[in-house]
Amino acid sequence: MKKLIVVAVLLFGAIGLNVKAQSSGTYNSTYVKVNIGVATRAMFGFGPVGNPIIGQTVVFMQCDNGSTGTYSVVTNYATTSQQSSALIPLTCSVTYSKDPDGDSNLYTAVVVKSAQSGQVGSQTFTLNSASFQSEHVGMHNQNETIGGAAQITVQ
Repeated sequence: MKKLIVVAVLLFGAIGLNVKAQSSGTYNSTYVKVNIGVATRAMFGFGPVGNPIIGQTVVFMQCDNGSTGTYSVVTNYATTSQQSSALIPLTCSVTYSKDPDGDSNLYTAVVVKSAQSGQVGSQTFTLNSASFQSEHVGMHNQNETIGGAAQITVQ
């Protein structure tokens, strides 16, 4: 019985890992997390829904000055075979306001306006769109991820 469970888990895991954004095509993110302490930086995962994102294609992006920023693409995140791009420029918009639930926390929204393409190995990755929202919760300078999504094209 234990062998059957192990085989099922290995088979399901292998099927799940095939959903990575490393073949040609256009992919929507399945995971977003705003960096703790930095409301204008986020990580998007492209692969099986949820966290952990080990083995997925991951996009790290930042828009610290409010109008320009960078992103990078990592394939096979946190594995020995991972490859990453250099920092790729993008244009973005950052807005700050009091958040919708009416407390005194700061609300941040980041939207990518345009992005350039970058190489990871022999593949070209283009960040077509990205946006995310976070709320500064004030405890230990942390930000709570409210939502977000991104789309990439792989060629």
